[in-house]
Amino acid sequence: MVRDADVVILARATAIGGSETVSPSTAEGAPATTIHRIRFSVSRVFRGDVGSLLDVADFDTSTAYPFEVGRDYLVFAEWRALGSEQRRELTPVGYYQGVYQRVDERTAVNTINGSVDLDSLPGLLG
Repeated sequence: MVRDADVVILARATAIGGSETVSPSTAEGAPATTIHRIRFSVSRVFRGDVGSLLDVADFDTSTAYPFEVGRDYLVFAEWRALGSEQRRELTPVGYYQGVYQRVDERTAVNTINGSVDLDSLPGLLG
């Protein structure tokens, strides 16, 4: 996840919406995928060149991370070419594995990967 992330941010979810169906990109008969846009107000950039507002595309699957407006998240994201149009979208690395909810000033947690000390993150990212 650390290696694959093009963008790593600490940000507050400010809006959820802008859902759209993306047609399959490869196999005939593969199902279409629904993505939802989450708008973030970025408070800290650990990696990448992003502005103060950033949209991330989240996939509509049974394992999608339940973003909540007003909560702070640590997001590891990568650029992906989605759908038959191969449109570039910023998406969480490993789906929900790349999303951590901030629980206090120094800590963000994820049910799969545990916790991250935000103060040590710059050293991990190299």
